[in-house]
Amino acid sequence: MKNLTIRKCFMYALLSMLVIGHVSCKKDKTDENTVKVCIAFDSPDKTQKIYVDASSSIAAIYWTPNTQIRMINTTNNIRLVYTGNNKQVANFQITQGQSMPQGDYIGVYPSNSQSISFNAYNNIIYRTPDVYTIFPNDVDGYLIDNVLMYTHAKYNHGGSDTAFFKPAMTILEIPIKTDSGSYFIQDLVLHGVSNSGADKSFIKEGKLPDIIHTSTYLHINETVDSITYHFQGNGLEIDTSLKTIKLLVWSLERANVSKYHFKINDGDIVKTITRSALKNSIYYKLPTLNIAMTHSNDTISPDSIVIGSSYAGGIVFHIFKSGEPGYVPGETHGLICVPSYLNEMLWANTSTYCSTDTALGSGQNNTQLIVNALGNNAYAAYACDTCTQNGYTDWFLPSRNELLYLISNKSYLPSNYFHVTWYISFWTSSEVINNTANAYNVNSSGGSVPQTKTTQKAYVIPVRKF
Repeated sequence: MKNLTIRKCFMYALLSMLVIGHVSCKKDKTDENTVKVCIAFDSPDKTQKIYVDASSSIAAIYWTPNTQIRMINTTNNIRLVYTGNNKQVANFQITQGQSMPQGDYIGVYPSNSQSISFNAYNNIIYRTPDVYTIFPNDVDGYLIDNVLMYTHAKYNHGGSDTAFFKPAMTILEIPIKTDSGSYFIQDLVLHGVSNSGADKSFIKEGKLPDIIHTSTYLHINETVDSITYHFQGNGLEIDTSLKTIKLLVWSLERANVSKYHFKINDGDIVKTITRSALKNSIYYKLPTLNIAMTHSNDTISPDSIVIGSSYAGGIVFHIFKSGEPGYVPGETHGLICVPSYLNEMLWANTSTYCSTDTALGSGQNNTQLIVNALGNNAYAAYACDTCTQNGYTDWFLPSRNELLYLISNKSYLPSNYFHVTWYISFWTSSEVINNTANAYNVNSSGGSVPQTKTTQKAYVIPVRKF
């Protein structure tokens, strides 16, 4: 019995040692001018959180030998310099014989950013750059200089040797490639669209909470509806092999955001993800963003394109002429309709006026105006905006005049394109001017343009430019 009792005591002692050893931020007696830094998370599962430590092999962002953080209290504003790590805990120390008085501090990173104003412990302002500049040969480097982190609970120097930092932002990890050949990304714009319109989905400037006096809330000074990322030089070259880019985002975390657009090179390519609002402090791994360079019906030369050609995801129904929007001398550009139009649906179920136009060249902007104003209640426009026929994602609801060109050239479409013998009506993206309840549709027989209540149903033909 005595031996059994001894064995039990040994097992309990061993378990206690294992539990204590598992704590990554275990306190040790350290020099009074040294502060350990761990990163705090909302969840014990770090696989989808922004993980920041000293090991570049597992970190989304990692400390370098020159990394500095700033510790601020009511009377002191002190910089600490990274000196190394122990078991993935980063160690920072004051240099040049200075000292760090005991007391309550707020910690802030990055310490040297031009975007941070350190006027006082209770007035620390962070402002994101107008454009995030990314170097193609170091696509992650910009993160270190721009990701905002701060202690979300006050740190008591003298009572603890470990400060817990929390990233204020999030990171979107995006695998990206082409389906053939190579492509250079010069600019990428992330744009949030909410159910109630294009609410400003991202934080531009915020004031950190005065956690020394127990305030825990970030005060938002300014918001924006998009974030721009610019790749230096010739841009970021992508090809058929996967390349990963990481986009830094400071989200407003609106619950009504329904999707995000990635607009590449001034909107030449638009990709969409549909999801609820992005939450900060989380590391998102998004699906592969594929840039379609060729399609099965793109085998003809642009010089050979005529109305009726199968090209770039659909059927060419208009070629731009001199004086029209989109015309480029010496080049062939125009409008394409989907191979299969969409079933009947409402224009909208609300009476919001979206200030659309009827002209040739206005359909794409009309569609964005409608979706921004109505979100997924913009039924016809939203269906075009989210259409992915033949791998393209930049379809839009045509304006009145654009759809009239399509109907006037319907003889160039396949004989079974309009699959019924009587005429049918198609929605345009053009509202009746100053009328909140009616929009134009065009019928497939003679091209009449009745004014129709937006709560009625009509068919939808997504179109795109080439």
